[in-house]
Amino acid sequence: MSQAIVSRSKKVIVHHRWVKHQLANNDRIEVIPHFATLSHRPTQKEIQSFKIKYGIRETNFVLSCLGFINPNKLPGLQIEVIKRLIDDGYPVQLVFAGEPAPEAKELVAEVQSGRYRQDIIFTGYQNEAEYFSAIMASDIIINLRNPSMGEASGTLMHALAAAKPTIVSDTNQYREFPDNVCWKLTHNENESEVLYAFISALLSDRNLRAAISDNCADYVRNVLGWEKITAQWTEIISR
Repeated sequence: MSQAIVSRSKKVIVHHRWVKHQLANNDRIEVIPHFATLSHRPTQKEIQSFKIKYGIRETNFVLSCLGFINPNKLPGLQIEVIKRLIDDGYPVQLVFAGEPAPEAKELVAEVQSGRYRQDIIFTGYQNEAEYFSAIMASDIIINLRNPSMGEASGTLMHALAAAKPTIVSDTNQYREFPDNVCWKLTHNENESEVLYAFISALLSDRNLRAAISDNCADYVRNVLGWEKITAQWTEIISR
């Protein structure tokens, strides 16, 4: 659908090299990453209020999936793995911080009527303060896309700007992020086992989480920072 617009444009900017390579006549296409910043930094009081409102326990690790809960974010897979982690004794809670899509309503109802309802939380639509509080309250962010539509993920940029260890899909545009910044999940018959292994490794090693957090901060500062991105826009527009 974008091809007609690209064909009649003098210059096109996309956020990922993968997108550029999907389009014909791409010599006029420039790649500028999506910037990563937090438009709101919640106070400790806001974060604590968020935790109290949704029953998030201080003793638990918190994993979050951000934004609209669409089927391609694989909420069913995430729930399956979190249930197994809980059954194996890991003190975890999973927060879906966003409005569930109509296709996810049945899944939401099933969870909320079952024995994991206090450990798998659906917040519904979030205002700005609560959305960013969800990020800051999280130990790990899960940002899967399968199938991917090649989009730049605003929620991923927020997770990276907050220096949160993040698990993404090993597909298309996500492969452009360094492996020491985002851990990548291959979607095949082993995806549940690998996601379990990723999360359990991160939960079990504070130093590992801290190292990935430092890598995120460095990547944002050197590649995705606002000043870096605006300089690229200025250069391309003025060329």
